Amino acid sequence: MLLLPPELAAVLLAEAPDLLSTHAPDGAFQWASAATQAILGYAPEAVVGRLAQTFAHPDDRQLLAHTIRDTLADPPGAPARRVLYRAIRADGASIWLEGHGRAVRPTAPMVGGADETPHLFFVTRDVSASVRAALPAIPQSATLQATGADSPLALAADAAAIGVSVREIGTQVLSVSPAFARVYGLPPETRHVALQTLLDLTHPDDRRTIRPVFEAALNEPGNTAQTQFRIRRADTGEERTLLSTARAEGTADGRVARILSVTLDVSELAEARVAAEQQAYWQRLIDGLPEILWVSDSSSQITQLLNQRWFEYTGQTSEVLLNQTWNRAFHPVDLAEILAKGESLARIAAGEPYEVKFRIRRHDGAWRWFLARAVPLPAPDGSIANWVGLTMDIHERELAEQRLRRANADLDTFVYTAAHDLKSPIDNLEAIISGLYEEISSRRAHFQDALLDASQDVLLDHATRAIGRFRATLADLAQVVDTQIEADGPVEALNLTTQVADIVLDMEAEFAAAHGFICLDLRIATLRALPARHLRSVLFNLISNALKYRSPGRPARLLLRTRPIGAGRVELSLSDNGLGLDPQRAARAFELFGRLHPGAAGGTGIGLFIVRRIVEQAGGQLQVRGRPGEGTTFAIRFPVS
Repeated sequence: MLLLPPELAAVLLAEAPDLLSTHAPDGAFQWASAATQAILGYAPEAVVGRLAQTFAHPDDRQLLAHTIRDTLADPPGAPARRVLYRAIRADGASIWLEGHGRAVRPTAPMVGGADETPHLFFVTRDVSASVRAALPAIPQSATLQATGADSPLALAADAAAIGVSVREIGTQVLSVSPAFARVYGLPPETRHVALQTLLDLTHPDDRRTIRPVFEAALNEPGNTAQTQFRIRRADTGEERTLLSTARAEGTADGRVARILSVTLDVSELAEARVAAEQQAYWQRLIDGLPEILWVSDSSSQITQLLNQRWFEYTGQTSEVLLNQTWNRAFHPVDLAEILAKGESLARIAAGEPYEVKFRIRRHDGAWRWFLARAVPLPAPDGSIANWVGLTMDIHERELAEQRLRRANADLDTFVYTAAHDLKSPIDNLEAIISGLYEEISSRRAHFQDALLDASQDVLLDHATRAIGRFRATLADLAQVVDTQIEADGPVEALNLTTQVADIVLDMEAEFAAAHGFICLDLRIATLRALPARHLRSVLFNLISNALKYRSPGRPARLLLRTRPIGAGRVELSLSDNGLGLDPQRAARAFELFGRLHPGAAGGTGIGLFIVRRIVEQAGGQLQVRGRPGEGTTFAIRFPVS
């Protein structure tokens, strides 16, 4: 690309030994170097404004025009195209030129003009000496005699990179140069080869197309054709890509006598073109993502790539990758919070995947929430080469979660306030009932009525029980809120035997009423997964639930187990022989006020809800299994520290 200052480019190009030129999209010269005089015999200013095809051999003008057209259609970054053609000098001599062309889409004015539409940049050199050595004079009236070491084709040894072949019309055998044999991997002494042999070496996908192309183009003397195809070398089986240019030579009466071809190995150029096409494909794929994709260096601090979605959203230009100002689009409050927490920085230092949430300013000034997830890409030596991340728009989800968090906070505040404010009315009701009971007891000393006394006792008992349930419900609701507020309490190493013994002592009356006992099978006796208050709440509610829903026909038997289940995790389970449950309805047991046996025992229906909330906040999983009439097992899987 000629994106140099005009005065510097003029000096460099004037001294270039090859013809360097720029062409407009129609193939007209816009500028030519001083080498034009030596190569074509024309002064540089004499070719400006004229089509490049004007100077080409009449038989090769169409080939050159097609090459110019195809080159201009190449995507950015495509490798240069290569073409071999003949040109006519100012003195009428025919010369062979090899050109390398590339489409240029300048971001600054081209040398020699300010037009910014796609242009053609060509480097052309005179290769007449090599080609003429490879293409000796071919008799027009007799069959070429190409046998023996002194054959004219032996001269092609001086042009090892160019293979030459000649096929007389009516025969299926080609006379070939040593370089041609080397290109196909044939034995060095090969001077004749069957056309079918060459077709057999041609890649199957290309075999069906190469022959029709040549047959259609070479049906008249003077016609030329050029095609690219793949072969598998006869000696190694290696796949190579060849570029072949063929010309039909005619007799005096206008008939095609022979086909002469020049073949070049262009595998490296073809691989470069495939790589460029693959790169263009992946670039289109990356730019088409609805998410923002980015790649950074090993420190995750210097961004090296941002896909098109970033620029469309932020309105920034590609210059941000040069001055690293892309982070100006991030909300400063969110950045400060991320740095203050330090969690993502610690993961980067440890080479672990991480995710962060922040707001990014849109091109119109609006802020939206995004979630970025990044993973390290390893280098061959095991170190981190790059970080690649995907940043997703979660604005609507984040707003919904914020509304939900506010609603939950408001609900928790209401429940907590209600649970505490209602204690006083309940105390008053309890005092009233206690006073009423004393008043009734006093009157019974003077007036006895067995029927009335029994009725009064039932009513007082119902009132006392109702107040007890009301008080228990308020206590459980307060505990639900306390569980949420104290979710981040310190995790302690707790002895399960001691914790269970304390709970059994507190529930001595319940165990006595159920004729029950609890057995321990603790492969892990000390648990470090929850704050002490939360672990006690979990054990208390599970044991209390098992005693409440015991089977009336047998004593309650409870079994508490712990066992390791993998790296850093432990399972705690409590099994009973109680009423059991229907597996299809088991999930209801963990709902707020959810009760699967409402008539079997007292309770508020909040205990298992509290257990689930504590377990999930600790990153654990809660499962329940059982069968009606056989019992239930609650299993909790905790991550332990």
